[in-house]
Amino acid sequence: MSVCSPCYDAGSYVNACLTEFTFGIVEAETEFTVWLQHNATQKIMQFTATSDAEGYITIEGIQLDPLQGYTIWVTIDGVQQDITVDGDIYTCLSFSAASIGQSPVVIP
Repeated sequence: MSVCSPCYDAGSYVNACLTEFTFGIVEAETEFTVWLQHNATQKIMQFTATSDAEGYITIEGIQLDPLQGYTIWVTIDGVQQDITVDGDIYTCLSFSAASIGQSPVVIP
C-alpha cells in the first residue's frame, strides 16, 4: 500500500496459521461480504460474515501465506463500507502474516 493509502496499516503481524480472523468496527449485527486480497499476487478471497453486537467481524476458513502482505475490506450489496479502528475511519485494513504462534488476533 502506498503512503497515501486510505487503509489502516495494522503495523503488526497476524499469525499465518490462524483459521479465523476478527476485525472491526463496522455496523453491528449486519451481514457483509468480506474481501481479503494477497498484495503480491492480487488473488482475492471472498467471505460472508455477520458482525456481532459490538460491530466486530469474524471470518473463518482463511489461508494466509507467511511473510506476505494482505488487504481486507468489506461491502454491502457491492458498496464498500467504512471500518473504524481506534476511532478513525478507514476503507480497508492492511497487515502482514507470519508464523508467530497460535493465539487469535483481533485488530480493533
